[in-house]
Parts: sequence; structure tokens; C-alpha cells
Amino acid sequence: MPILYTAEFKGTVGGNREYKWYFGAGPNVSYWLGGKGRMMSTDLNELAIDELSYKIALGKDPEMTAANEMSVQDPNRMQLGLNLAAGFVFEPMGYQKFMILFRYELGHSFLSRTTDGVFAGIAYQEPMRVRNHGLRISLSYLMDTKISERKKGKSTIKHSGRKRR
Repeated sequence: MPILYTAEFKGTVGGNREYKWYFGAGPNVSYWLGGKGRMMSTDLNELAIDELSYKIALGKDPEMTAANEMSVQDPNRMQLGLNLAAGFVFEPMGYQKFMILFRYELGHSFLSRTTDGVFAGIAYQEPMRVRNHGLRISLSYLMDTKISERKKGKSTIKHSGRKRR
């Protein structure tokens, strides 16, 4: 869940066309539910394995995992990081907006501080003292429905279904 505090600025193009640009920063909070992957490595070639597809078994003992699982005994499931963002808002006409957002997520938490990822059945371990980083690009189209404008000029008094004589 990214949380951003942004500052917005206005600019003009061609004298009369306005746009807004913004930048921001804030925390990123994640919870590691699980995962799967595929690994190809020269280390695996030494073990006569070209490719290894696996699922991640969080908190599971390595002796209790299946052949296609990687055990992470002591995972850091709560992940914390920092978001840095910048973007543009274009309002071509009326109540419509186009937004483009560039966000960089800098992960600060290790996936596991104390244990490695252990593969059952082979003598190979994957280090878990790693951090997640990511670049996100979002494009949004927003339109305002202006619900308050729908009833303008109309009565909002509810009538009882009887006719007056």
C-alpha cells in the first residue's frame, strides 16, 4: 500500500493551455503472501539442472517441503519501503483528466534477515538478504460524474402516492 504526500504545481503550454505537475514521497507498506519463480543459473548447471520452477513455502521447515518448493524458515513478511513519485495532469476539456505517474519504490526491508531460501532435494540455497525495488508507470483517465448536478432544478420532496382533490 503506497502512501504519497504530493505537492502540485501549475504550468502553461502555448500561452493558454494549462497542465499540472506534481512530485511526492511517502512510505510503502507490504505484506508478503507468497510467490513462485523460475531460476536458471550456472550454479544449477553444476547440479545437472538447467531450470528450476518453484513455489515459496514461508515458515516451513526445509525437510517438510516438496521437491518444487523453496523454504524460507524465518521470513520478514511485513515489508517497509519508500516511494518517490512524479507526474503530470492534463485537463483537455470539461471534467475530464488524464494523469501519468512515475513512481519508484525503494524497499528497505530484507526478505529474511536470518535464513536463506533452501530448496528441498538439492544442495542449493538462495540468499534472502535482498530488498525489492520497482519502477511503476501509471496512466489514468478520470471523469467527474457531478452527481449533485443531476437533481438541479428538480424537486427532492417525496410524495405519498395519493392524489389530492
